[in-house]
Amino acid sequence: MSETADIRYAPDTLRRFAKNLFAAAGGRDDFLRQTGWLADTCHDNPPRPGVERVRLPGESGLAHKRAALADGLRLFPGIIEPLRDHAERLGVPIPSAL
Repeated sequence: MSETADIRYAPDTLRRFAKNLFAAAGGRDDFLRQTGWLADTCHDNPPRPGVERVRLPGESGLAHKRAALADGLRLFPGIIEPLRDHAERLGVPIPSAL
């Protein structure tokens, strides 16, 4: 089944919206089964010519987030220097490059 979001950390509005979706689908398990089926069905379709695979909205962003959490975030040169004064003023340590 496809990856699902953890709504425990979502803003209250999003959390209420998700709970309503779960209720409309017959509960959380049915919601996940139905949306998982939809995602799997989309992924099982052949992509249009010139496209590697069928993707769903948010998949690329989630992949980037997982990579950033696992490997860190690559910043463009010049990003850290303008933030250095703010970080020092706020007592936030600037991470060193890996």
